[in-house]
Amino acid sequence: MVILYIYGGVFLDKCITSANHICRQNPDADMFHMHTHAVHEILYLISGDTDYAVEGNIYRLRRGDIMIMRRHEAHCLKLRSPATYERITINFDPNVLIKMGISESLFAPFEDRPLGTFNHYSATLFQNSRYKYYLEKICELEDEPLRQINYLLPLLDGLLDDFKKVKAQSIKPHTGRGSEIIAYITDHLYEPLSLDDICATVNMSKSQLNRVFRSVTGSTVWKYITVKRLYKAKELLSGGISPTEVYLKCGF
Repeated sequence: MVILYIYGGVFLDKCITSANHICRQNPDADMFHMHTHAVHEILYLISGDTDYAVEGNIYRLRRGDIMIMRRHEAHCLKLRSPATYERITINFDPNVLIKMGISESLFAPFEDRPLGTFNHYSATLFQNSRYKYYLEKICELEDEPLRQINYLLPLLDGLLDDFKKVKAQSIKPHTGRGSEIIAYITDHLYEPLSLDDICATVNMSKSQLNRVFRSVTGSTVWKYITVKRLYKAKELLSGGISPTEVYLKCGF
């Protein structure tokens, strides 16, 4: 069932697709896997001893840090220890906000950057307490989607202002062979791909390739490729492209 809400006389799909606050004591690393979303995500770390991998780049997180991921950007939490892990996340659909007349420029922190870059907003650089306030209110108002938007918009506006600071600071994630592999896959995602081609390009054996890739994504190479292609296929199908054309465009 699709639930619609009215904003300014316009029927809208639900904008915030999920908002949750979780706390896990003694978390198990096996609970967290590489994944992507069809919507944007904001994560606020309250506590935990963690790294965060986005498209093969590794960010070291500390209490109060923010991570942002755009739709289809593969990411994975990587525990460094079983310390209590607590975080708030929200996922929202930018297309709904665009229907409301919100400028697409508001989504620049998510969309106007290469994959896996400028995802990290450090609490040491910004007054992130205001972010926590907005995120907590969005979680509290789970059954009131239109009121949630009243807190989402200033949150996004704050991220847009801080995006300029993030780029100016040039804080870079830890990169390595994993990001090199992902860069090649991204450039050729919808073309015929084989492990032999990838190995030859990055000068690795298959066993080394799989080991490095899993260490930075928590996934196999083919699972990563398949997930990425499926999300693109879903997007094209939603836009009215025929299944046959989607099949060819997405490299299946």
